[in-house]
Amino acid sequence: MVMAALKEDTDSKKQMELLHQRFGHVAMDTVKRLAHKFDVGVKLNAKGLTSYECIACVQGKTKRMTNVRIAERKSKPLEVLMMDICSIKPATVGGASMFLFIVDEATRFKWAFLLETKAQATFHIKVLINQLRTRLRKLKVMRLWSDQGGEFMSKELESYCNEHGIELKTTNSYSPQENGIVERANGVVLPRIRAMLKATGLPNMLWGEALLHVVTTLNWLPTKPMGLVSPHQRLFDEAPMLDDMRVWGCIAHVRVPPESRTRKDKLETRARLSLLLGYSATTPGYKFIDLQTAQVVTAQRGNVRFHEEFTANGTYVQQLLENAFLDGDHQLPETVPVARIKTGMESYLPTGDSASPAGVEELIEATPSDGVQGEDVPSSSGSPAKSSSPPASGSTEHQPGIAVPVAVPVEMPPPVSKAAKKRRKRRARKQAEAEKETSGFDTQPPPMEPCLKRPRRTQRPSTS
Repeated sequence: MVMAALKEDTDSKKQMELLHQRFGHVAMDTVKRLAHKFDVGVKLNAKGLTSYECIACVQGKTKRMTNVRIAERKSKPLEVLMMDICSIKPATVGGASMFLFIVDEATRFKWAFLLETKAQATFHIKVLINQLRTRLRKLKVMRLWSDQGGEFMSKELESYCNEHGIELKTTNSYSPQENGIVERANGVVLPRIRAMLKATGLPNMLWGEALLHVVTTLNWLPTKPMGLVSPHQRLFDEAPMLDDMRVWGCIAHVRVPPESRTRKDKLETRARLSLLLGYSATTPGYKFIDLQTAQVVTAQRGNVRFHEEFTANGTYVQQLLENAFLDGDHQLPETVPVARIKTGMESYLPTGDSASPAGVEELIEATPSDGVQGEDVPSSSGSPAKSSSPPASGSTEHQPGIAVPVAVPVEMPPPVSKAAKKRRKRRARKQAEAEKETSGFDTQPPPMEPCLKRPRRTQRPSTS
């Protein structure tokens, strides 16, 4: 009896092996259902088909495990900091070709640091932890979470974590889903950078400034996972001022303080045309670049007049940056070319509203009449010149006038050629002759009689 059962098991297994291979290595349960419902060319015994482990299927069909989302995240701020490094080309003006991205798991607060090499990541991590320890004394960084990149497994970082009691953990190899929060944040930041560069038409070498602007915006805006509370408020317990937010890449007139003016005369311009690079990380206010001298300066809101619908022409900005930072030798125009920031589809239409160099030819220089407090801001124009000396601390020395479109082209009817006029007269004459033949009457109107002048009235003498 035992021998018969073993033989029956062997036969059922061989039948399964045969059908499994005939059917192209489909699942064993599928083979069983097909064998019981259809004639598959194999006579089944009483025991039926027996499943077995197909080694070829194990080698050919193995998939990555489904990553189960962690139900509970850390609720205490700074308990876990997730880190990642992302590379972007081309390099920025400062030479950065990648950035370090750090996200707090509990509050979703984000930090971004521009890097020239991956070795610089350790320095920024140590500086960030020291700053958080000083500013948030009641909170402590307990764990650093990253992939197995060499920059996160260096001896210097390991020694620093051991010294301060910080746990350094990494994901498994080729498992980015285990570092999901920072990976998804990368997927949010990069599309926004691309969108801002496309809307403004500014050169891609400014992606670093756009990155810092996007990260600050994400920290200030309330988010749904945080219960419509901003990450900044969750971490620092203070609500950000959303009315201070401005359109990245727009142009602005920035007040020039008296200490930074080259000539101490009352007719000198009081504001310079600048390009908004983002929010200043070291001073309360905004960061600008002078569109004529390429000097980077900061200014508070009260000393700036923003023009959020306009930006500088991308080619002009690129040549300006190359002249100032990359040993370029471009001849720049005397007036800064201005273009509209593209938003809706109507902004892409070839109308006279665009102030790009190939578009509107008539431009005027406009200066702010309000928004710059304390002084009038006259306009002036001059040839662009590079300045090798940086501005004084806190200065806002900047650009002359802004070129703004003022004329919208009026659509005129197309001119009628002489040949077309002759064809029209010929058609009218033939039509009149045809109507005369059919009706017997002349359809031409009688000649107009000359208008007779009314006799001049004589003035009656007064009876008084």
